[in-house]
Amino acid sequence: MHHAHTAPSKTALYLILLSTFLLSPPVLAEAAGAAPNLLAFNFFGDDSDDDGIPDNRDICPETPAGLKVGENGCPQDADGDGIFDYLDRCPQTAAGSTVDVRGCSQPQLAQSNRKPEQKRGAGGSDKITRSQEALLISEGGVLLPKGKLVIEPGLQYSYTSRTRIAISGFTIFQSVVLGDIVSEDVERHIITGFLNLRYGLTSRLQIETKIPYLYRHDETTFATGPSGNDLTQHSVDGIGIGDIEASLLWHAFGDLDWWAPQTIFYLRAKSRTGKDPYGLNTITIDGKERTNELPFGNGHYGLAVGTNCIVPTDPAVLYFNLGYYFNFKRNVGNEGGVDYGEIDPGDSVEFGLGMAYALNDRLTTSLSFQQRFTFDSEQNGHTIMNSNANVGTVYLGTTYSISDSTALTLSLGIGLTDDAPDFSIDARLPISF
Repeated sequence: MHHAHTAPSKTALYLILLSTFLLSPPVLAEAAGAAPNLLAFNFFGDDSDDDGIPDNRDICPETPAGLKVGENGCPQDADGDGIFDYLDRCPQTAAGSTVDVRGCSQPQLAQSNRKPEQKRGAGGSDKITRSQEALLISEGGVLLPKGKLVIEPGLQYSYTSRTRIAISGFTIFQSVVLGDIVSEDVERHIITGFLNLRYGLTSRLQIETKIPYLYRHDETTFATGPSGNDLTQHSVDGIGIGDIEASLLWHAFGDLDWWAPQTIFYLRAKSRTGKDPYGLNTITIDGKERTNELPFGNGHYGLAVGTNCIVPTDPAVLYFNLGYYFNFKRNVGNEGGVDYGEIDPGDSVEFGLGMAYALNDRLTTSLSFQQRFTFDSEQNGHTIMNSNANVGTVYLGTTYSISDSTALTLSLGIGLTDDAPDFSIDARLPISF
């Protein structure tokens, strides 16, 4: 007895062959590389980096989003030097050449007059030099890897010389004064020692704090005597802690590519740990009361929000920042016999731009400009005249990478507006752990 066997139809055979082809690893990898977001699910298991290659076959499990990958899950390496194209700063290396972590061979480095990079700096980036990275970490343009700690002690000196209009000697803060108007010359010296602490919470989130400690010396020359022709000098100095700040920085998008600038948003809060400018001790000189002690803070809580952007253009890196600073009003009341009432300091808008140019892997020079506009303040709801400020400063600096974990940054600031310090000198020594 014979049993009849039903042969599969041609349509069924075609469907089986088509399914086998479409589900094959090469086809899936090619489809994922061209349009990875079209795969709503994976037939072969988890795919942690969403490159279309399952984790059990992906030998590059942390591929950045949007890169085309091969069957093994790794990005393209056109010149075969072991450095993926998106990281390769020398994309046409001759076959068989030994390269550094940037994908550059010795002949290529000699041609561009650069030195080989052996290790990455604190931020872990292969796209910028160690000295550029140290500078940009201090500027808030590059974040630390998860678990990385940077301790940055520093020292700053600033000098200001002004002919200003003071009112009764009661300086509420730098641009707000009350009382009788007199003309006077002021020289101000401020030495600030500070300690910055930075810690990478995740690869995209960082916290930091700044603790300042100030020495301040003010010397005022003013007219005295019945005719007003006699000149008197009054000097005041003091030392104390300033307003401590704490910040949270978030790497929103971008990865040091010219077509997608690395963009970081920040939130910064300022305390009132420094000595208030209200209720200061006074002395009487020629019938007028003048302050006999100095403040080290502005007496108000503050909150700043803003963004920092980094754009590499080898051998330089361009960086930009934009921020808004909120000063919170405060009912000061009566301090030291003076009824200040409610003081609402003016908010500030700040922007800047700069360039970090790498002379070699260890040495970077920088040029930047910073501008800050502070709006008029109010006292008891009334605008205080001439209480706004316009501070513009240009900075010239250099950063030297002493080792893979330590760098030295020096900068000179030159005031361009009347409200800016004449000049400032800044030195900092970031140490990573």
